[in-house]
Amino acid sequence: MTWGGVFTNEYDGKGDLKKVLGLRNQSILAHGFGPVSQEGCGTARDYVRQFMDQAFQDWEQKAAEAVFPRLQFTSVTESLALGGQPG
Repeated sequence: MTWGGVFTNEYDGKGDLKKVLGLRNQSILAHGFGPVSQEGCGTARDYVRQFMDQAFQDWEQKAAEAVFPRLQFTSVTESLALGGQPG
């Protein structure tokens, strides 16, 4: 099944997608004003892992290979000299 098919089945109410989206939407990280509980976070994490397993082959290996750059500045002046914005 394609990832679109997996997502469509979940969104149509045959899975927990609406519950997980509700957790996200009510959180301070999205549209809401509150934190996500540890239980809610675990539920969302488990759901996403299950979805990724179904939708994408070898996603864990690809995720492990993803590296985000870390910039280190010693001062605001150095940051601005390198093209940063005053903050």
